[in-house]
Amino acid sequence: MVKMVIGEVQTQTEQIKSYAKTYSQALESVSTATQGIQLAVGMSGEGMDAIKSYLSSVYPALCKAAILHSEAVVQANEQYVEAYISQCGSEDLDSEELQEQINEADKLIQEFQSSKDSYTQAKQNLSDDKDKLMGMIFQAAITIMDAGITRNQAKKAKIEEKLQKFLAFCDQSTSYFDGLSDTRNLLSKGMQALGVNGNGSIGPGSWNGKGFSLKDTSWMKDVNKRWNDRHQTSEQKFVRNLKEQYGFDDETAQIILKMKENIDKNYPNLSQRERDYILNRLLGGLVYGDMSSDGLKDTLKKLLNGSMWANTAGVGITDSSGDALSIEDQLKKLLGLSDSDYDLLRYKVRIQNLISSSPTSLNWDDLKDSQKSEFKETIQQVLGYNLTMEEFEKLWREQFNNMKDKGDFAHQSITQATILNPGIPAAAGNGGRENANRLSGWKGDATKAAEATPSLGPDDYKADLDSENITYLMNKNKWSYMDTMNYYHNHLRSGQSRAEIFTEHTAYSEVKNTIFNNLKVNSMKELKEKYYDSYRFLCNLKDKNNELKDY
Repeated sequence: MVKMVIGEVQTQTEQIKSYAKTYSQALESVSTATQGIQLAVGMSGEGMDAIKSYLSSVYPALCKAAILHSEAVVQANEQYVEAYISQCGSEDLDSEELQEQINEADKLIQEFQSSKDSYTQAKQNLSDDKDKLMGMIFQAAITIMDAGITRNQAKKAKIEEKLQKFLAFCDQSTSYFDGLSDTRNLLSKGMQALGVNGNGSIGPGSWNGKGFSLKDTSWMKDVNKRWNDRHQTSEQKFVRNLKEQYGFDDETAQIILKMKENIDKNYPNLSQRERDYILNRLLGGLVYGDMSSDGLKDTLKKLLNGSMWANTAGVGITDSSGDALSIEDQLKKLLGLSDSDYDLLRYKVRIQNLISSSPTSLNWDDLKDSQKSEFKETIQQVLGYNLTMEEFEKLWREQFNNMKDKGDFAHQSITQATILNPGIPAAAGNGGRENANRLSGWKGDATKAAEATPSLGPDDYKADLDSENITYLMNKNKWSYMDTMNYYHNHLRSGQSRAEIFTEHTAYSEVKNTIFNNLKVNSMKELKEKYYDSYRFLCNLKDKNNELKDY
């Protein structure tokens, strides 16, 4: 049995907010006081200087961590209450009582049906010539019974819907508090730096004879970053993640944000999931299935490539007659991107795909003169003006350094689009939707299902795991892509690995069996000898590595 007394929960939430406010104000006072210790006079000497430096850095960071955790607790409770009201309404609910009401409605339906059957049988036994009046009476009774059945069926359906929504909310209710682990970990690391841990033993912040030595100060950097980011909007965090996680410049990130906003504005009647699908499909389509792809000179190859991804990830937005449009037409005609915005976006997504997947061969010093000339000509066409070779070198080095060692953005986007595709992918085959989802991601890279030889590099590792992790969290928590992406990368920054999150929803044994069965191998040794990329993928997944490592 589950029960919600919303009034009590709302009162508790207000009490938590009041306590957190007082708590935060006190901590801010402590933070201010300890920061000022560094300036205190009359306290000198090597040991005293170490104490002053330690207190003025560690204690303010610890206070900030505690405030962040306090704010996260308040936010989680508010989101919990808001989600309940949004999904279930503002009334108190008790699953046991609702089930009793359903059973009572069922009982009444059966009674009305039984009476109707009796009246129907009695009417059939009448003689039309003698008992017309009784027949009319029986028919009236049957009509009344039908009305009773219909009324109680409607009542039952309404209560069942209410119970289903309530139970669905209860199933996901703990997810509203998942984010507390991030701030709790920061707070725990701060306490350990002060010499406090779960076993009561002295931590790394203890006195070493001359002063305090901190073995790990990364937690303070994390705290200060979170502190500075706490008042950013979701849109600002989204733009920041596009720049930090994939290496895009601010202009490109802003174009992607504009895409998202235009989709929301132009298609308000679509669900959030459908709008997120469109965003990912169009971004991934700038590389995968792009009919103007520079690497596919042959028209037939273009058509086959476009058809393959249409069968897997759908086509994005269709026109008023239901016909598919090119990615360029969708972005320009339907979402209002200018020619210059489209050209820059297409270039940046494609070059990010190229650099992230081949970082060792695209460093400036490793490029051939012919490559430099070709790349220079391409960016000049996008920018609309000529560059000197020195200007181009500076631009290339900057974008290369920003994009190398990142996840493949286009790969991740097209995989997410496949998973979010509201239609039934033609590529699903006997394996159903799940098969199509995995073909666009790790299964397509680590088996022969999509390529003749498995190929999975560091960029694919990130893209494959991130796409499945983000869409898993979207589905689980009913969050938007933007909010989930912000939450997910914040989790990674806090120390949880992408492989750890992946294996929470997809068992390592399941992935291993899929790879072994497809590649027809019987052991990890055999897999390593024949398909090293697949072997390396499994090793990293088993060890829950955040980045792909060699074995």
